[in-house]
Amino acid sequence: LSEDIRPLLSVRMEKDKVLKSGLQKLKKELGFEPNTDSLARMMAYVLMNKIIFYKVLERKYKVRKLVELPTTLSGTKFKERLDELFDEAVSITGDFEPILKPDIYDHIPIPDDPAVLEKINGLITFLDYVNIDELGDAMGYIYQELIPERERHQLGQFYTPPSICELICEWAIGGADDLVLDPGCGSGGFIIKSYDMLAELKTGRTEVSEKVHTRILDQLYAVDINPFPAHLTAMNLSMRKVRAPSTNLNVVVRDFFTLEPNTTLYTSYTVKTPAGEVQRKIQLPQSFDAVVGNPPYTRWTEIPEPTKKSIRRYLGDVIRKYGLTPRQAGGVEPGIYVYWVMHAERFLKDGGRLAMIISNLWLQTEYGINFGKFLLDHFKIVSVIDFTLRQFDASISTCIILLEKCKSKEERDRNEILFINIPGEVESVSVDELLKLLNVKKTSDDRYYVKVMKQGDMPRDKKWLAVFYGEKIFASQLLTKMEGM
Repeated sequence: LSEDIRPLLSVRMEKDKVLKSGLQKLKKELGFEPNTDSLARMMAYVLMNKIIFYKVLERKYKVRKLVELPTTLSGTKFKERLDELFDEAVSITGDFEPILKPDIYDHIPIPDDPAVLEKINGLITFLDYVNIDELGDAMGYIYQELIPERERHQLGQFYTPPSICELICEWAIGGADDLVLDPGCGSGGFIIKSYDMLAELKTGRTEVSEKVHTRILDQLYAVDINPFPAHLTAMNLSMRKVRAPSTNLNVVVRDFFTLEPNTTLYTSYTVKTPAGEVQRKIQLPQSFDAVVGNPPYTRWTEIPEPTKKSIRRYLGDVIRKYGLTPRQAGGVEPGIYVYWVMHAERFLKDGGRLAMIISNLWLQTEYGINFGKFLLDHFKIVSVIDFTLRQFDASISTCIILLEKCKSKEERDRNEILFINIPGEVESVSVDELLKLLNVKKTSDDRYYVKVMKQGDMPRDKKWLAVFYGEKIFASQLLTKMEGM
């Protein structure tokens, strides 16, 4: 379908005022504008997802049946007829707006070509022959294969290897009733793993009842500034239980830096209730048990202006306190992940856990010393896991931080930090081995370089890479990293 819509989309991107305005808004808020090819593919995927999910909704909700539409219609009228159904479904269910109304990606131009309309009708007809109820929860796994991982990465959804998602969620989620936040959810890797973790903690298995499914969704909160990955996350979560699509998805299309704990967020849609139509809202909790994810690695100069303003507004005092106010001329230019961690700390309860994979550039920079002070003052630093090899992208070197929020200085000072270096590819990481290592805190290991240090003994005036590896080998480690750039 993307091939069919591309020529018309190319014209509309130049002449359609609504589409142009939406793309300009996207560029302003996200710092990038998709090209015609990627936008065509995203729009085609969104339409496919909406049709698939609508057929799922037909089995539980009193929505009109989606059937083949006349191919004598114009492309515009064809889409209008589909949109009527999707709009009604959002109103009737009181949910699924991120799936059925994904903002700019919903403006797919359908050409006046009966052959193209037949392709869309073909999917509608095919789904009537698929007994989704019999497929059950396997449908969630089938759906994951419809958009390949490589494609998600190419469409701007930064891909995190499953082993990293597993390690982070296994460590961060400690109880069956934990509230979990992913403030930059992408296509949903961490949230889906969190779902599976909570399901196993509640029932001992990943396949759960409708009641348990609904309860898990109540505990998961996913945020993304980009409607397309938010759409994918909502779709992924909903397809975990196709027999019981739930009306309480906490998937929020917002800039994380505009959010605060204990905030009521209103969507753009009204919901039918016995008392009449009301605006749907999502209530953010006062605090979370776990915050997980893979924040953006954007440099300060590349961060969109609206996000910069939000960072200054909510974090101005604390970044001044720790000397992390960006000064390009002075060489203080932290990546957005530094502020991401600082903002995420505000959403955690005392004893809550933050587990993220971030750029490891802070370990070897002057501003990283000050970021380290912030970590020392707010968390028990359980572990910093550094990767020698670049794992996801030729220009990005990474580390995992495992942090536990702690208000007690005495407890923080008594804590032992486990520094671990992973020399090989991420695929070689054994999650069970690393979790065991975190528990026993061995100082020697056949596979990894390991160092244990009391948090109270951490120097507050040195780069952490030197502390990590020791002064004698710091220079050679740094040289190795620089040679790989």
